[in-house]
Amino acid sequence: MTSLPKSVHDLAEFPALEDVGLAVLRPALEVPVRTLIPDQLDVFPFVLVRGNHTAMGWGGQERFVDRGVLSVHTFTDGPEADDDGAKLSEAIRVILREAAKRKVRIDDRNHLHRVTLTSRPRRVSDWATSQGPVQYADLPTGVQRYESLYRVTVRHRGP
Repeated sequence: MTSLPKSVHDLAEFPALEDVGLAVLRPALEVPVRTLIPDQLDVFPFVLVRGNHTAMGWGGQERFVDRGVLSVHTFTDGPEADDDGAKLSEAIRVILREAAKRKVRIDDRNHLHRVTLTSRPRRVSDWATSQGPVQYADLPTGVQRYESLYRVTVRHRGP
């Protein structure tokens, strides 16, 4: 049950950027997709999707379009962690590309309109070097993290 009145829900046109990533990636991956780092880092692989606050914003478009940058992180472990991280990141790129081609629905009022890779997947040694807030300084031993950035456009059906 939500504490917000129906009028607020009716006014909200666009989903949170993280919800766009969840709606597209969760059904397509057999890997957990989250928006927050779990308290216990004991299940790998997993994918973390976050809105990049430095590149988000509405540009005053009256065509019911919203744009933002989605930061996608893959976490893998084990002897093939580096290769697995690169492959998982590439699979995510393909999923996002195909979802934009098919105009995948995000919710009952919005669909994914366009996706552009703005930063190729790259291995990053710790969370502190990522785009966004620091949640912990170092990854557990043997864990690899890849990060990539995507510019996403969501189209709203209108009133």
